[in-house]
Amino acid sequence: MENLNNMEEVIVLVGDKGDEHEFREIALVEYNQRTFICLEPAEEIEGFEDGDLLIYELSYDENDEEIFLPIDDENLLKEVFDQFLSMQNENK
Repeated sequence: MENLNNMEEVIVLVGDKGDEHEFREIALVEYNQRTFICLEPAEEIEGFEDGDLLIYELSYDENDEEIFLPIDDENLLKEVFDQFLSMQNENK
């Protein structure tokens, strides 16, 4: 995992209704030869509580641009989140 707190990259995600929200990239998690990105809101967003994260699989499109793929498998999502927590504990 790469801790990116010092880099403070802001990513704008667009919702289904065209609403835009800013998120901070807080970590990359390598798990089972795949890369996942962990994001936290950079602003107050309705429905998000302090400490909530979004986790996506990081991939690339045909133009080699980064894309975030949703994780539909609840077990995989839990495993990636557990890996994230484990790595956060190692950094303490």
